[in-house]
Amino acid sequence: MFYVASSADGTKLAAIGSVLCTSSDSGETWTVQSNAQSAYNWYSIASSADGTKLAASGFNGYTYTSTNSGITWVTNNVPRHNWLSIASSADGCKLVAVNDSGSIYVSTNSGATWLQTQSPSAEWYSVASSADGNRLIAAAYLGNVYSSTNGGISWMSNSLPSAEWYSVASSADGNALLAATDRGMLYASTNSGTVWMSTNSSYPYFGSASSADGKKLITMGAASNTFSARFGARDMKLLMWSRRAVANAPDATNPGAAEPVRRVAACRWAADPAPPTM
Repeated sequence: MFYVASSADGTKLAAIGSVLCTSSDSGETWTVQSNAQSAYNWYSIASSADGTKLAASGFNGYTYTSTNSGITWVTNNVPRHNWLSIASSADGCKLVAVNDSGSIYVSTNSGATWLQTQSPSAEWYSVASSADGNRLIAAAYLGNVYSSTNGGISWMSNSLPSAEWYSVASSADGNALLAATDRGMLYASTNSGTVWMSTNSSYPYFGSASSADGKKLITMGAASNTFSARFGARDMKLLMWSRRAVANAPDATNPGAAEPVRRVAACRWAADPAPPTM
């Protein structure tokens, strides 16, 4: 599986790869959604807070939406592209999708219609949204990280170096941001990207997610490991301390087997280990 999306309470999940699977019991059991273009090259998926509205995109294809937790899907009027990332507001009405051909599209009606934004032309790899859909952050591979405060109408570059940016994440209010590269660079901000804190490792990062309050972060590293982080409340340092094995999603092409998840779109937080003494 390439991407996993979750409802706010972690009960409803959706995972995509060569097929699209959903779960209504926090991942205990999974159902392959045969109506979801089973031969499609799925690449990204996003969920509304209640898990009923889903938006998915694919490689060399289009975007699709569902209003019944993934049981049925409809395609949307966007051009064929490599749609590498899609994000949703909490109510599922505002969507944003990026492709590696240089464009970012937004929708304000759950994907019924789409508008190409005036974003810079770049190889866009990842996008994240605040809960209200107004604050957006997008990352370009071999480029820069950009943000928008008006639902994608205008974009501005953040003060980050040009790099192999691969994933971004946002808190519900859009103040806490996380940006990661596949070369081991990890940056976090608590003020909508005005100031960034950095940490480096030898692991490439393939996916990132944030809790609603932005105080807990997670990123997917190489070798199927996840790394969790927390902001220090007093000095605002980024604390990296936990490395865990990633949970597996079902491989529908091989019943009984599991397939490593490479990207994390949302997560339900379990108890964290104690952070290191500073």
